[in-house]
Amino acid sequence: NPADAQGANDIALGDGCFTSGTGNSIMIGAAGQASDGSIAIGNSSVAIDTSIALHDAARATGSRSVSIGRATDVSGEQAIGISGEGGTVSGQFAVGVGSGISITGQQSGGFGYQTAANASGAFAIGNQVNAQKANTVSIQELEVQTVGGGIILYSPNGTEYKVTVSDAGALVVA
Repeated sequence: NPADAQGANDIALGDGCFTSGTGNSIMIGAAGQASDGSIAIGNSSVAIDTSIALHDAARATGSRSVSIGRATDVSGEQAIGISGEGGTVSGQFAVGVGSGISITGQQSGGFGYQTAANASGAFAIGNQVNAQKANTVSIQELEVQTVGGGIILYSPNGTEYKVTVSDAGALVVA
């Protein structure tokens, strides 16, 4: 099956692969597709609408999206997915890094193995963390490594407070 470079300035290399659309696309690998200024490298990879897909069965189908990793599927507009295998990023302006990720919320993200962020603005950090609350970072545990360091919080009137711990283990709010 010959490769088919259909648009102006297109490159198609691989058994049965093709380019289509407005041109300036690159497809390298068997049975894949690149269109409208996209780059797809890997067998059965697909990149459309000025996107990039790198690895076998990687899919970058959201406008201006990037998919890196075997069978990683990025369909969100301007989204990025980097996965060892089998990650999904479908939220618009979302980012996910890690094998088995599932990032579906808009402007959401996650880092870690089998991490999910499904609410708008949610961000998950760590293995098997599932961020379901909008505009919130979800983690398993938090460690502040600076001696005397703490967490800064703001009251409803905008006053800043820092929560730390004393040498006796008591919480201190200042």
